[in-house]
Amino acid sequence: MTQGAGGGAGSSYPYLVLTNSGSRTCTLRGYPGVSLRHGDMQIGAAAERDRTVDASTITLQPGQSAHSALRIVNAGNFDSSACTPTAADTMLIYPPDQKESISIDATGITGCANSDTQILYVQVFQQGEE
Repeated sequence: MTQGAGGGAGSSYPYLVLTNSGSRTCTLRGYPGVSLRHGDMQIGAAAERDRTVDASTITLQPGQSAHSALRIVNAGNFDSSACTPTAADTMLIYPPDQKESISIDATGITGCANSDTQILYVQVFQQGEE
């Protein structure tokens, strides 16, 4: 996860970056699955798809990267009874069309345990690290 577009209006905007670490060309298309966790429990709802960017197939040569913009709404923006703020320790990322996740540190992110309060939004993967 990289800095992305910074923050504003009670949200942060990091980028999820996948890099082809193999020795052959690969392709990627679509949205990642994203969720917050604390221990073995998912916190709230998984990321909702932000459909402002159309999906296209991305070809990655070895060493090349693709990024997906993520929006994380600050849990403090919501009434605590509507959110049930819960500290996350891990973010799970599922690359498009994959069943195995990539786990990254999410220390410092607070999720909403109430799955009716959406705080994660994700865009399709696009070429480059941004």
